[in-house]
Amino acid sequence: MTHQEPDAQTKAREACEALGLSLVAKFVPFSQSRFKGETSPSLNWKVTIQRDGRNILTADYMQEYEHAPSYKSSRGHTFAEWDAVEKECETGRKHQLRDGWDKAFSTSEKIDPPTVTDVMYSLLMNAGVLNHDSFESWASEHRLGLDSRKAEAAYKACLKIARKLHSVLSDENMSNLRDAFSDY
Repeated sequence: MTHQEPDAQTKAREACEALGLSLVAKFVPFSQSRFKGETSPSLNWKVTIQRDGRNILTADYMQEYEHAPSYKSSRGHTFAEWDAVEKECETGRKHQLRDGWDKAFSTSEKIDPPTVTDVMYSLLMNAGVLNHDSFESWASEHRLGLDSRKAEAAYKACLKIARKLHSVLSDENMSNLRDAFSDY
């Protein structure tokens, strides 16, 4: 019998479980999200990472419209299909097209929230800001303008998240999480 290494998702999930990390996610309509000014809609969430049932961090989390169930099933090529994607991003509920209809209709089924591993991966990527000694270094790596107020605000938000994660999880646990998520 051969020993198989766990896949990337399994390693990440097990690392989160070992630290007692879980997720509470609340859907935020696109029109009420911080991304409402963007040209493409997105699925938006207010996520809270919990450790052993205690809240440790709350943040905004955005999934591109490609995560919308109607987009996955149709690719949003027609106006009606795109209408379904937009409605899902606004309501948090799945929308479907009836054969021969040019409008999407709502179902009572809620869209699945992101997983704790998806959110932690994103937070760990943001926490990489600590590998930079300055805004200029970070902005340069991300190909962002050094004179952009939006880029500077993103840098400061990433710093805040990184510091919070390190303070509640410890440097050692953060290092273990980075290792577990290295192939995610």
